Amino acid sequence: CGWHGDEPQMTHALPLKTMLQKRYLVGAAKRSNGEGITYIGYDTVLNIPIELHEFFPQTLSERAANGTDIRVVGGSEIIFNESFARFLSYSREIAHMRELSAIVQIYDIFEENHTAYTVSEWNDSITLRYFVERSGGKLSWNTARQLFMPVLSALSVLHAHSLGHLGISPDTLFIMEDGRMKLGGFSIGTVRQMDTDLPPDMMDGCAAIEQYIMDYQPNEATDVYGFAATLFFTLTGT
Repeated sequence: CGWHGDEPQMTHALPLKTMLQKRYLVGAAKRSNGEGITYIGYDTVLNIPIELHEFFPQTLSERAANGTDIRVVGGSEIIFNESFARFLSYSREIAHMRELSAIVQIYDIFEENHTAYTVSEWNDSITLRYFVERSGGKLSWNTARQLFMPVLSALSVLHAHSLGHLGISPDTLFIMEDGRMKLGGFSIGTVRQMDTDLPPDMMDGCAAIEQYIMDYQPNEATDVYGFAATLFFTLTGT
């Protein structure tokens, strides 16, 4: 997982080498947002690296003294339970989209430590942002088209099932070792808007205006905006 013995784990994250479901070994925490923490891990049954995502909204909950359990902050129980239910429902719906090769696949969802986790495939990859920077700051249309069209097709299927991403950006699109691009970084809608109970996780320049307006419901057009803004960045470097 890239962890070295003298490096501490991310603050508030699960301890390194925690075992979940007597199967999944927790490695280094890679990133976090208002919804939770993402780790690289290891599936000891399939013997493959995995991506673990833990539902851990730190404005509503905290790590218990045992280092693994989640404890809801007093007064936040209703909001936590509502967000928890959204996380499980959204994750299950995304997991059903197994035919979509252009999105990162979820293959297990479980509850433990008074919270929930998703298990996704782990691919050695780099972000589209880094790929563009490494490619001289922008890509040609022919190159970009081959990367983006499969993602656009996958988005069409997601929207047909009333599922949105709402966070498409150069940092949630990933270039695989085989050169294909996949969409990852799925989160519940409450972290894709301002003025909700969870801290927003939006990318300047790629989030649509409606994501900054209180009580305005993002929709399919919101993803079209993020997709187009990301394509514009890819073609121009801006």
